[in-house]
Order: sequence, then structure tokens, then C-alpha cells
Amino acid sequence: MRIGIAGPLGTNDIEHLLDGDTTRLPREMKGATLLATLIEELIRQGHEVSAFTTDPALIPRRANTVTAHGHNLTVYYVPRRRHSLRFDRGARGRMLDLFGLERHSLTSAIRNAMPDIIHAHWSYEFGAAALDSGLPCLLTCHDSPWAILKTKTDLYRLGRLLMARSVLRRARHATVVSPYLIDELNGMTEAPLVVVPNPIPNRVLQDGTDRTLRDFRTAPPRLAMLLNGWGPIKNPQPGMLAMRSVAKRWPGAQMHLFGPNFGPEEQAHRWAIEQGIADLFIFHGWTPHKQVMQELARMDLLIHPSVEESFGMTIAEAMALGVPVVAGQHSGAVPWVLGDGSEEILVDICSADAIADAALGLLNDPHKYRHYSKQGRDRANAQFSGSAVAKAYMLQYKKLLNI
Repeated sequence: MRIGIAGPLGTNDIEHLLDGDTTRLPREMKGATLLATLIEELIRQGHEVSAFTTDPALIPRRANTVTAHGHNLTVYYVPRRRHSLRFDRGARGRMLDLFGLERHSLTSAIRNAMPDIIHAHWSYEFGAAALDSGLPCLLTCHDSPWAILKTKTDLYRLGRLLMARSVLRRARHATVVSPYLIDELNGMTEAPLVVVPNPIPNRVLQDGTDRTLRDFRTAPPRLAMLLNGWGPIKNPQPGMLAMRSVAKRWPGAQMHLFGPNFGPEEQAHRWAIEQGIADLFIFHGWTPHKQVMQELARMDLLIHPSVEESFGMTIAEAMALGVPVVAGQHSGAVPWVLGDGSEEILVDICSADAIADAALGLLNDPHKYRHYSKQGRDRANAQFSGSAVAKAYMLQYKKLLNI
């Protein structure tokens, strides 16, 4: 089958699938690693994939398209303006025309490639472009525009909501990455919503192991927090404050912080200095995915204080590695991702004390620690592997194409 995948792709994530010199390719788009995982699995199964993405490194002109090739893979890069409202290299902000330049460029690339089916990820510019192509289209919704707008009210998020409403009204075939999104998107689309979770890279699953509690008398606990930014949705402050109690019980314990705004001299660092707790953290900041996974595999525990997640890739990846997780009991899809029987590690993530109590409950109890490590790995392997997710999507593709 000739399958088109439209969504945010980073060159660093797909470079291993490409042939020839890749140094000329644009690299500003960080992308979603889950799309690279899906593409790799579809190619492994013998399908021909065309991938369509945007990148801010390209000058914002419609005809400015860059292509790259690999075995059964062609990647099309089109421009993405760097600013939402301000001018960028002679072009107005992308939200002022609801991503018009990006949408038209993507649609043109899709029509030129003419795959049998186009699978669009996120119900914004990629979903709109895929629907505009006129080809058979499957839309995958990765978030709730309403939930995002409620926690961060501004013109950009309002514009994204309007885009999502238009795309969802037009969609006839759609999946969501968790049951939580079925309720969140209720009334926004007439398409039946099928749950297909996000895939975890095979290398992460292969690196996982059932863990036992280390002897912290010889080496103090290593905790991690991986968040895509600093703000009310990601809610990092209670997770960081919980380290006071962890370090009191285990002197020398540290939390490793990954993600934008979590590097040296960045927002998390400045806030920790104000609180007098900066010595409890290692500030890594934004880190390539492969390196983050290597670091996470060396951690004893993941703290994930996000208020809302439509899936929670970081949680699923920690589960795959066998790293127990403490997360929010009402944080969108998080309880579903962790699975039944996770009550002891689901807490009020607005309370630093509740987070600390759950973390210490795991770090002080070898039986409980081993149980949640194995439970997470078993669920990740069964539900979130690339092969399981690709199989679920193939069922949707065949249903859409009547084959």
C-alpha cells in the first residue's frame, strides 16, 4: 500500500531511514518521534510511505519544497513560518491566515505524491491539508483544543480551536490516541472515533527491563521529570517541590530535568534558585529523544505532574523501560495509559506532599517498586508497541479503502 503520513517530523528522528547526504535537510522542526516510529514500522511491513511535514528553516514561499528519499520512503518538507502573529522573512504570521501558507504547501505536496491514502496527525494544518487533497483521509487527533484553550487562553490557542473545529466537522474517518479524547471531542465531529494509542520506539521497548529497587545507601535515588515546556498545563512546580521530602529521606537524591525551559539558566533553574532548592536538580534542558531515553533508562523514578495529557508519551516510554511513574489521578488520559491497578501511583499533582508521599512509597518498598515496574512494561509491550499500533492503523486504512 502507498501510505501518506502528514504531521510534524524532525529530521533527526527519521535520518536513519534516509539515503545519501542528509546535511542539507532542514532541522528546525523538533517533530513527534511517534510518527517516525509509525513510519519505520510501516516500511518494515513492506509499505511505501510518503511523509509530509513543515519546517521553519525553509524560506516561507509556497513553491519552496525539499525532498529526501530512503528505502520505500519519500519525505516532503514545506515551509512553516516561525511566528504566529509577527512577520517572518517577508510573510505575515501563520495564525493571521490560519496557517494558509503551510496548508496550501502541504496540500500541493500530497497531490503531487498521490498516495493511496493520507493519514493526517493532529486536527490542525496537517488535518486540513490532508482533507483538502481530496484523497481518502484518516485523521488522528492527538489533543483536545478545548482543554488547551482553557489552560492557556490567548489568540493563538483560539485560532487553533477554530482550525480544529473546521477539520473535525469535515472529517469522516478519525482515530484518537486515548478514550479521554472521545469525551473531549464529543460533538465536534460526526466521524466515529476509534482509539489507537501512540507507538513507542522499538529500541525503547528492547532497552526495558523489570526493575528491582537499588540500595540507595551506596548511590542516592535518581528521579526524572520530562516536560515539554514550563507553564500551567505542565505544572512543574509541585513535582520539583516534592524533592525536598525525597532528599530529606535520601540525602543526595537528585531530579534530572529535561525539556525546553529546563536547562541551565532557563526558567526552571531560575525558579529553583528562588525557592532555594537548585542543588536538588540537574538541569539538562532540551535534549534529543535518543539521548533522553538513554538517560531515562538510568533513572529510578519518573515524576509527571502534568495537569492534562491526551496520551502521555513520556509516561508510556518510562513504562516500556521499566521505570515506575508517579502522575496525576485526573490528568486526562494518564490513568488509562498507566492501566488498571495504578491507584497508588496516581495522585493529586497539585500537591507536592502527595507527589512526595507516592514517590517515597515506591522508593521505600521493594515489592511495590518491582510490581509497578513489571506492570508498566507488560502494558507498554502489549498495547503501545510499533507493531501493535501499525496493525490497528492498517485495519482503519483497509476499512476506509474498502479492501
